[in-house]
Amino acid sequence: MNKSIYERVLDLRNRISLDGDNTIYEEDYLLLDEVLDHIEKMNNSNYDEYLIVDIKKNRGIQKKYKFENGRGASVVRYPYSRGGNVGLYELAVLDKYGYIDYTTPITNKVIGWLTWEEVIELLRKIKELEKWQLERMKPIAKT
Repeated sequence: MNKSIYERVLDLRNRISLDGDNTIYEEDYLLLDEVLDHIEKMNNSNYDEYLIVDIKKNRGIQKKYKFENGRGASVVRYPYSRGGNVGLYELAVLDKYGYIDYTTPITNKVIGWLTWEEVIELLRKIKELEKWQLERMKPIAKT
């Protein structure tokens, strides 16, 4: 299976960040993170209008999306997030209030170790969910 350019650059980032004595070069991370950010932006154009938070700090990123169906997603990549130390992403589905929702048909947990292409696919699935698929059961009123 052919790897995407994103996956190849990610592999390169992980290979060249270590020298013979396991020293991590910060400039390697910064340069390749910049390249990965450009690729993300190219692949993200269909979801830019839903982006409500875009934070870069502490060698990491957080992006939050809010869709018309009321649901959203939080996407992070930090050195200590699931897969973040190798440039991969972690995604959580958010409810209409912005809290993590563990009850959706998409997943019942935070998903880690995702490539950017996998993040985009999950964003598409969250965006396409119907409101009725996401509403929680309401308690039945006593008569």
